[in-house]
Amino acid sequence: MTCKHGLLVLALVPVLAWGHPDSPAIATWAPHGGQYLAPSIGGIQLTCRTHSGMPVVTVSDHFLGDVGFASPPNLIRMNPHALESMAPVAQVFWYAHECAHHYLPPGMNGETAADCWAAKKARDQGLIQASDIPSLSSTVWHTTGSPYGHPPGHLRVRLLNSCFADPTSAL
Repeated sequence: MTCKHGLLVLALVPVLAWGHPDSPAIATWAPHGGQYLAPSIGGIQLTCRTHSGMPVVTVSDHFLGDVGFASPPNLIRMNPHALESMAPVAQVFWYAHECAHHYLPPGMNGETAADCWAAKKARDQGLIQASDIPSLSSTVWHTTGSPYGHPPGHLRVRLLNSCFADPTSAL
């Protein structure tokens, strides 16, 4: 088990695609509204904690109009249909991005900070390698930006590459 603040990797060995009873995959078969403390995201069992150390629950939301959404107080909603259309490395990045909204302190947990923390945290824990960046960048490139502070895809890719290359560790 590895714990490096916020994103906790329980197992680095991928579980089977259909999951394991103790680590259910967030997949289309996961019931809408299913709640998990350690879901399998991209074949890796992950957990998330808030900046104060409280566990964050992950909910399977089949009707979410996005990949994921961080909700107060300690909830991540992930869309299994959107996840299944992505490479495992992209699934891990998006989960880490949503986790960052809970782990980073209020006022420091905006969209660009969440992208950067997710890239560094996944890199620091060996979940994203330099060879994964082109695949991940192609997923991020297609995002359009939002009124919530998400920059358009091309700017997010530039930030992602910069953060991944930055040798400092995530908080």
